[in-house]
Amino acid sequence: MASLAMALPILPGKSDAIRKMFKAAKEEKWQEYVQSQKRAGVTMERDFIQPSPMGDMLIFYLESDDFNKTFSEFGASMDPFDIWIKNGLKDATGVDFSQPQSGPLPEQVMAYDS
Repeated sequence: MASLAMALPILPGKSDAIRKMFKAAKEEKWQEYVQSQKRAGVTMERDFIQPSPMGDMLIFYLESDDFNKTFSEFGASMDPFDIWIKNGLKDATGVDFSQPQSGPLPEQVMAYDS
């Protein structure tokens, strides 16, 4: 199982939109979220808002057997939930997950397991 963490700057004034979107995913759209994760091969996801001097950051932590599949499946998906979450992320961060990423995935530089 591979893991990945990614930090995205949240656009000014959009932190509450991120909170509301994830709250809706947890409370109103949970089954759609679960199906989306299964389609994309995600086995674990954790999301955080991290305040910083440069503004709030959205931090994702994901686990998957194949991140190429994960990102290509999610990016190409026309499922209504996936479109909803991609639109919300694009509005709040400026990152369009329906487009192929232009650079490499984040580099892990340290790991610890007890």
